[in-house]
Amino acid sequence: MKFAQKYNADIEIYNTDGNLAVKLDYLKDSMFKCQNNQLIVYTNILSTELYDFLYEKEEDLRSDFEKSTSKNHYESYLVSNKQKNCKLIIKTYVQDEQEGVYKSLVYKVPKAFVRTNFDRINNSIGDPAKDPANYQIVFDILPFDDKGHLFTIYLEK
Repeated sequence: MKFAQKYNADIEIYNTDGNLAVKLDYLKDSMFKCQNNQLIVYTNILSTELYDFLYEKEEDLRSDFEKSTSKNHYESYLVSNKQKNCKLIIKTYVQDEQEGVYKSLVYKVPKAFVRTNFDRINNSIGDPAKDPANYQIVFDILPFDDKGHLFTIYLEK
């Protein structure tokens, strides 16, 4: 079967216990790049759920009285130069060249980590068509067995 990917992927990030931490299902106009055992996601959109997974929230020490009169309502996150261990499920669809039907394609990544200091890309000077993303999220994919396998691919029959 010959097939072509027609859809962007959704990424589900799981903690090391296998519990869903965050689902990146908003990556419609994002770009993915795989190189050197890394999955790099270029996107313009981030979410507070992703921040909650990656970062430690700064404790708000203000009293309820101070909070009620404050004009600024912010969530504060403490960013460090660390990595967060995780597992990934990447889901997309491909189109069968002969039949023309769409089939599910799933990547199961049992062992990875995401860098918590993701890059902010300033693309105000460059060509947005060539570099459409403002953020770069890097996942390092690690071997999950003694044979050096990195992930498993599931293709719908």
